[in-house]
Amino acid sequence: MNRLRILRQLWGQEIVTYKGRFHTITEAGINPLPPHRIPIWTGGDSDMMLRRTARLADGWFPQGKTG
Repeated sequence: MNRLRILRQLWGQEIVTYKGRFHTITEAGINPLPPHRIPIWTGGDSDMMLRRTARLADGWFPQGKTG
């Protein structure tokens, strides 16, 4: 699970617990929960970022790209 998935969980569940390689969250929550899904947009032009955007994000800013 990466940071984008953690954010989605925090914005969609009352209580979140997660233990991973880089992040540990114990019974965290946001109150009140957002009334609707929050879109996540990413940016960058690496192949890895484009793959992550396709899997997890709602949109992409083509930073550094012209025409």
